[in-house]
Amino acid sequence: MKKLKKKSYDIKSAFIFGSSSELAIEICKKLAYKGCSKFHLLCRDLSKNNNLINYLNKNFDVSITQEKINLDKKDENYLNQPQIDLFDLYLFSTGYLSNMSKEKLIYDTCENLKIINTNFNSLIPWLISIDQILENTQSRLWVLTSVAGDKGKPSNYQYGAAKAGLTIFCEGLSLNYSKFPKKIRIIKAGIIHTSMSKHLPYNFLKTDKSKFAKILVNSPNKTGIEYCPWWWNIIIKTISLLPLNIIKKL
Repeated sequence: MKKLKKKSYDIKSAFIFGSSSELAIEICKKLAYKGCSKFHLLCRDLSKNNNLINYLNKNFDVSITQEKINLDKKDENYLNQPQIDLFDLYLFSTGYLSNMSKEKLIYDTCENLKIINTNFNSLIPWLISIDQILENTQSRLWVLTSVAGDKGKPSNYQYGAAKAGLTIFCEGLSLNYSKFPKKIRIIKAGIIHTSMSKHLPYNFLKTDKSKFAKILVNSPNKTGIEYCPWWWNIIIKTISLLPLNIIKKL
């Protein structure tokens, strides 16, 4: 039996960049339940969309399209500005953490550049194209960054630097408008319980991915920078007060 849709929800179409991420999958499911009926899924390996597509088709009346992307692509075509259709929501849920130990990573130039490129540089052409759409519509842009971008620490400063750049870039986009304020939401995510964070020891700080998605989908009109969950704002402010010899151990 098809689940009833929530008619009052005004996100009816969604462009999901990084659709194979566990967070994006949870967000798509909750968007569909709210009444979103059109999805465009973008990721590197389209086969990873299969479970999500099967779930959406089984439970909801939706139309789904896909597009293959490779954020680590280095040929000249990467510099071309993408052509993007109109959607109510554009969601960026991409992330790449290296599997290397921090001792090896610090001397691996290629891996350092891959982290920066995948988490920040490669997103710029897409963000610029979407920014032009936002200038003339009421569409929304949600970008998942990270609390890792607020403070450098030995374990993942490459990732943090990329997310910090992404935050600043999107904040600039949100403030640079000619007609009306853009609906740009910059989400500084804390540690989420996914496969990407399974190696981290801070289990008491991890947020369930379904709960995280629910927070976002239940407040679709939020804009600006926010910490998710909200208490990460307190944690980051506390960490910023710690002496360097303590931060080195984090």
